[in-house]
Amino acid sequence: MSWRANLGGLLSGSGTINANVTNSSQVSPGGDGSPGVLTANGKYTQTATGSLNIVIAGDAPGTGHSQLIIAGSATLDGMLNVSTDKQ
Repeated sequence: MSWRANLGGLLSGSGTINANVTNSSQVSPGGDGSPGVLTANGKYTQTATGSLNIVIAGDAPGTGHSQLIIAGSATLDGMLNVSTDKQ
């Protein structure tokens, strides 16, 4: 099973995805400028058009900063967007 964030799409929130993830758009652990923890129990592939959005506002994973946990291999391209405070 695979999950794909296509152009213009957004994968956000906290929880677990039991599939491979291909990001050609945006992945935001937590979402809406708030930190969260998102786990992918599979491979994570971020293409040249993909963005990973991370919030860093404190020490604790999930409440102070975003965290993307990848159980499998990761292939990274595209953008890493970092915000240093909650919105």
